[in-house]
Amino acid sequence: MGLAVLPSFLASACGGLAARGERAPSQVFGLSDIQPASGPPVSWQLVIAEPTISGILNRPRIALQREDGQFAYFADASWSDRLGALVRLVLMQSFGNSGRIRGLAEDTLTLRADYQLRTSVRVFQAHYRQAGQPPEARVVIAAQVVRLPDRLAIAARRFEAAEMAERDSMAAIASALDHAFAQVQNEIVEWTIAAADADYGRRS
Repeated sequence: MGLAVLPSFLASACGGLAARGERAPSQVFGLSDIQPASGPPVSWQLVIAEPTISGILNRPRIALQREDGQFAYFADASWSDRLGALVRLVLMQSFGNSGRIRGLAEDTLTLRADYQLRTSVRVFQAHYRQAGQPPEARVVIAAQVVRLPDRLAIAARRFEAAEMAERDSMAAIASALDHAFAQVQNEIVEWTIAAADADYGRRS
């Protein structure tokens, strides 16, 4: 799927950095789910926890990092939800797209799951390395597969991707972040299914 931009909003350039009390952003972006590689259905069930994420990133504002390392936000653009909630929603959709996991939920209250995927969003921002040049979109997510109900971590890994924005425009920057996240998603889905399936097979 392509990058989602809510159609009721008009596109414009970056428009500088955000400050408190400004009007609502005129550009609202979503994140794209992926279509993982096909494979046989699994016998276990999975819940996906909401990611742990810093307060700097866990908001609708789209974050950037200046050349001096300081963080700020694009003034005229936002995600369609808090970043943590949006990342979990899209991961859920991508796992569902695999067609391999029949039991899939957001928490253990609605599903008696065999495994839980825990993630930590470490980096999700546009990084400006040189003034006047397009930024690099960077996404870093750490993940754990946890066996339930004993809550034993059976696998852990860090996933990261980076992509240069084609232009220093909000649409190009959001697209680069979306593409980097898609790369990370693809690896997380494949790795999670492989790790849980191997553990489940050893115990069956």
